[in-house]
Amino acid sequence: MVATLGSVLHDSELGRWEYVFGTPSASLAPYVLHYQGYVEHLTGFEKRREYPQPSSSIILNLGTPLRVEHPATGETLVMAKSFVAGLSDNYAITESYGVSAGIQIAFTPLGAYLFLGTPGSEFSEQVCHLSDILGPDADLLTEKLASTKDWQTRFDLVDSFIAARFAAARPLQPQVEGAYAGLLHTGGLCSVGSLADAAGWSEKHFVDRFREQVGVAPKTMGRIIRFNRALKMLQSSNVQTLSDVVYEAGYYDQPHMNRDFRQFTGGSPSDFLRKRLPDGAGLRDA
Repeated sequence: MVATLGSVLHDSELGRWEYVFGTPSASLAPYVLHYQGYVEHLTGFEKRREYPQPSSSIILNLGTPLRVEHPATGETLVMAKSFVAGLSDNYAITESYGVSAGIQIAFTPLGAYLFLGTPGSEFSEQVCHLSDILGPDADLLTEKLASTKDWQTRFDLVDSFIAARFAAARPLQPQVEGAYAGLLHTGGLCSVGSLADAAGWSEKHFVDRFREQVGVAPKTMGRIIRFNRALKMLQSSNVQTLSDVVYEAGYYDQPHMNRDFRQFTGGSPSDFLRKRLPDGAGLRDA
């Protein structure tokens, strides 16, 4: 049974939202970070910026369709069904209307590879309907979740579904697992050369294998990990100045960090703090 970690309920002029968090069963924990159930009715804003994270998200949609915009490409998609968001080195803008509801599953990139049975490189920089990858099983799962109102039961259904997918999955390459773990352990600061040496592969072969299973190149993943480390520090009460964040996160200087923030969030670190929404609701677009 999935353990429920807690919940958040917010009600203000911005809207009303409820988030419920669950932790996966022990056998899935190395590759599934958490489950988040949500019900949102937004009134003070409609658009959010979704910045890159070192994890892959799958949304089991139980509410209204979600619009996803990619500012870098100009593409806009309407996701009416459950979908998977591949790893990206840019931000996206999501827009919702009415009541949004669903479950977000946060996988490690390697967990997403096991679950989807598809190389991460095939859906990186993309948002794809889950049924296009998993077939009718994805829609059947969503229908079961929609007919169940209890979050605990929903989480248990999702957990069992993932466990069955993992049991039939192709094995991971331990060299890629080790490289990803090394990047996380060092805050994204391992060089590609040192990771390739540890894997016992040529640098080109290592980068190709890493991109295939993770979804992005190791250098890109390192940047995303470092950026998310900086985000956590920026929001911590223990940090006194931006300079503290710059050097603790591993940037050369503040312009170096600012470049990552502009690419990953569309603004500066101060813009990020100003646009943060309360109670874990993300980053407002305007």
